Amino acid sequence: MKRIGIDFDDILFDFNHKYCQFHNERYGTNLCFDDIYTYDLRAVWNIDMDEAIRRVHEFISSQMHDEVIPVSGSVETIKELRNYYELHLITSREEKFKDKTLNWLNKHFFNLFHKIHFTNFFGENKNKKMKSEVCIENSIELMIEDAPIYATDLAEKGIEVLLLDKPWNRVDTHPLVKRVY
Repeated sequence: MKRIGIDFDDILFDFNHKYCQFHNERYGTNLCFDDIYTYDLRAVWNIDMDEAIRRVHEFISSQMHDEVIPVSGSVETIKELRNYYELHLITSREEKFKDKTLNWLNKHFFNLFHKIHFTNFFGENKNKKMKSEVCIENSIELMIEDAPIYATDLAEKGIEVLLLDKPWNRVDTHPLVKRVY
């Protein structure tokens, strides 16, 4: 059975819509989803990496995070894909948010993934991995992603990528990256 990797934030979990609301309430900004023109949130907010990570962690730790709804159509799509493929959720979230993430997944995508992988990419954890490493280790041939940094890395490693169109990923990509709407 073919294995597919699926990103979490902004593929299943409608992160940036709710995060903009959180950020506006907490920091007095007036951000909207389309203002996120780059995956590098430091540039959007004009802050350093430590502060960007702190703010995202603050959101993930909040009650507002728990209220996020799935991306439109994602539940039905995952249920359909599960009939034909072995699905692996691959997130760059840190292991310290594992319980919070799994609780949300169990509420909306209960028992739909063969395995869930945390790459710890953003944060202090020393066990950081690129998503391409997880795909190679698990013989995953296709990844559904929104981040250009991961899409390019995956494609350079020979892994096909479906890049779900978002304001922050409208850049040139590798030939193995296919933009989808």
